[in-house]
Amino acid sequence: MTPQKVLSDRVREWAASQGICTAAVARILGISEMTLWRRLHGHCQWHADELLKLRGQGIQISDELFHALVGKEEGLRMSKPKPREEWIEDALCRRLGLQSDIFFPERARGSLPAKQVCRECPVRQECLADQLEYEARGTGQIAGIFGGLTPSQRAPLVRKIREARKEARKEKRS
Repeated sequence: MTPQKVLSDRVREWAASQGICTAAVARILGISEMTLWRRLHGHCQWHADELLKLRGQGIQISDELFHALVGKEEGLRMSKPKPREEWIEDALCRRLGLQSDIFFPERARGSLPAKQVCRECPVRQECLADQLEYEARGTGQIAGIFGGLTPSQRAPLVRKIREARKEARKEKRS
């Protein structure tokens, strides 16, 4: 079975278990229904941030499947995030004036309210990319829900970004 078929089946099974249609899945991913259809049918490649969102919804995507779907370079690179000033005011948490406490729950089960806000946020991709960049530099906090993902959900991608940067530095020296 191809990686594309494996993921397509998992997405369809998950959507059915949640009782949601493909339009809702597309909204969760921040893409059009047509783009989702093209991804599910192998007509265009998945983006790393889309797969991270699916992981955030609980769909099992191993690192091997992840790389098979997006390609090693895309999976490690992620798109360059927009500067925070360009998107932060559009963040749903800001617009609603939410207390930051909900994004820093004491227990994993407490992350549901934050994840629900993130799921509806128009700039969740930018938020996630910004946090991944921050964590990959190793300069500070890793706690909290960002872009709908917990620290443990972000950790594998942060490691991959760091490894990719290390490889790029090695190649430059060669």
